[in-house]
Amino acid sequence: MRQAPGDLVLVIGNDVGRDGMLGSSFASKVLDRDRDEIGAVQVGNPLLEKLLIDVVIELRSRRLIKAVKDVGGGGLATALSELADQFGLGIEIHLDRIRTRETMMPEEILVSESQERLVIVVSRDVLNEVEEVLRRYGVGYDIVGTLTDNDGFTAYYGNDKIIDLPIKLITHAPETNYDAKEPQYLSKLRIMPELPETPLDKALTKILSSPNIASKEPIFSLYDYEVGVRTVIKPGRAGAAVLRFLDIDGGGDGKLGGIAVKADANPRYSLLDPFIGGPPIPWPRPIGTWWPSVRNPPWPPSIQ
Repeated sequence: MRQAPGDLVLVIGNDVGRDGMLGSSFASKVLDRDRDEIGAVQVGNPLLEKLLIDVVIELRSRRLIKAVKDVGGGGLATALSELADQFGLGIEIHLDRIRTRETMMPEEILVSESQERLVIVVSRDVLNEVEEVLRRYGVGYDIVGTLTDNDGFTAYYGNDKIIDLPIKLITHAPETNYDAKEPQYLSKLRIMPELPETPLDKALTKILSSPNIASKEPIFSLYDYEVGVRTVIKPGRAGAAVLRFLDIDGGGDGKLGGIAVKADANPRYSLLDPFIGGPPIPWPRPIGTWWPSVRNPPWPPSIQ
């Protein structure tokens, strides 16, 4: 079934609140104990999630829906614009038709990332059947708008048109090019300071106590690296952690495949240019190798 102008757009599942407001951008922020941003944390509802799964399975098996999309990062602003762009169509929505738990501004409704919500597209002639299924499962829904043929994203709140933009402008926004210049601190680093004479024993102690040299065990021991019982050589025991593949045949005779995993970084690169210094962190050197058997792995491993 192809999507067409006039098809109805429904938001099913949870109602909307201020929980999860800008949650995806919050995940990339540096946390500050002096700022209360608890509203950015989404509140899950696993029981409703199970009902949504059952509803979608039935609607799909009865061929009552043309499309389904989850409401994730960016809320409805992202989900609805990406959905219309995927079909090469436009969309018109009415934000005042959406159920809310509290009084909210239209822009808050649009970007809220409240959990357990899906967007579905249905034909008008099957709307009664779709509503019957939703009511039977006790899943709330809002008929928020329609697909259009004008390649635009239009949003109303009551009688007020609050958004009228081309879909492509939203989903393929132009990149911003920033002027780059050398940071001032680099000029100071080019000046070689006079090195004081330090007793060898004190110099050695200072070097070994540096975070760049000292053991990283206080960091990686905070996490359970035994989850999944795949760890053959634990972090810190060798130059890389070694994991086994429980579900991949390593070549017969009951052997299993394995992989050595390691990541590293060059802080000098990041100091000089964070943009260039960041990407090499996952691959400063080859990080994986395939072993026909992890029962008797070669050591040291030959990194390929």
